[in-house]
Amino acid sequence: MIIASKITHYKTGERAIAEEMITKLCELGTRNDLLLFDRGYPSRDFIKFIEEKQLKYLMSVSSAFLKVVVNAPDKDQVIEVKYKGDLLKMRVLKFELNSGVIETLITNIFDEDFSVADFKELYFIGFPLRNLIYTCSKI
Repeated sequence: MIIASKITHYKTGERAIAEEMITKLCELGTRNDLLLFDRGYPSRDFIKFIEEKQLKYLMSVSSAFLKVVVNAPDKDQVIEVKYKGDLLKMRVLKFELNSGVIETLITNIFDEDFSVADFKELYFIGFPLRNLIYTCSKI
């Protein structure tokens, strides 16, 4: 479901737009929402912003993201990262794609009732929307 959208100059950073949309979401009132993000979004600043809004997220991370995340040895583990006087706590999830590539996700959902398989399913739910956004951005 699309709650809000914004058309901006092509040079506008996607994190800045996301922060505006998240602020708008909070103004509208959140109801136990989970925000899904692809590899272009994760940064310590962005994660801190989401945490300050008390929202839940699930993000795919690139191999260039924080080494402590990328090099996490387990398929499901919690790590803590110090940043600007705060401690960012995140759950690192890893699974193998059909291509053999290891996908790494991070989230701030720590409930162990949710398995790696559950997060994998949630991650793939976002694919059609990401494809739609990509297509619209090329128009």
